[in-house]
Amino acid sequence: LLHWFIREIPSELARCSAPSTVVIGEKNSRIEPDVAILKPGDYRHRELRPDELLLVIEVSDESRAYDLGEKAKLYASAGIAEY
Repeated sequence: LLHWFIREIPSELARCSAPSTVVIGEKNSRIEPDVAILKPGDYRHRELRPDELLLVIEVSDESRAYDLGEKAKLYASAGIAEY
């Protein structure tokens, strides 16, 4: 999935990342989406902020309930609309 995004999305429009740590909220919750599509920029050597994310993708079977429940609420609370 990540390789497809890298191939199909021009780097001047967005960056593709997997996995990357995203810091959410005042409590600094840290989550790692399986694939993140980011605004253009240099994200090496640092954690991501929610306002830098265009799309977050989780790929799961075993963690589906968590991904669709608690994790989805974290993303929503951070203003990440596309999950």
